[in-house]
Amino acid sequence: MTDYAGLPMTAVAPADANALIEAIYGIVWEVLGPQLCFSFVSAQSERILGYHPRQWLADARFWVGHIHPQDREATSSCRMACTTAAGAREHTYRMRRADGEYVWLQHKVFDIAADSGAPARHPV
Repeated sequence: MTDYAGLPMTAVAPADANALIEAIYGIVWEVLGPQLCFSFVSAQSERILGYHPRQWLADARFWVGHIHPQDREATSSCRMACTTAAGAREHTYRMRRADGEYVWLQHKVFDIAADSGAPARHPV
């Protein structure tokens, strides 16, 4: 497997990967397929926004439904662009926390390509 820059990725033990993901002060997630369905959301989503990862996984429109209405179109377009071109993307937008307040998030998307070279997943 190669990363978005075409460099070989080193295998990481699942326990080490989980510890690294949970140490990041940010919400790490993965979406799969053309519908961009969430397949993973880190526990930081609850600490930062007040939503348990199960909420993201249970509702296909959860993420877009919590983006500030003025940011929704541009943010959705940015996410869709990640499915058509390899590489890294950044976008800043507002998202509603569980307490109803909006907070600014910086969205960083990295494509991880499968051995075939096609983007296989888009974690942030």
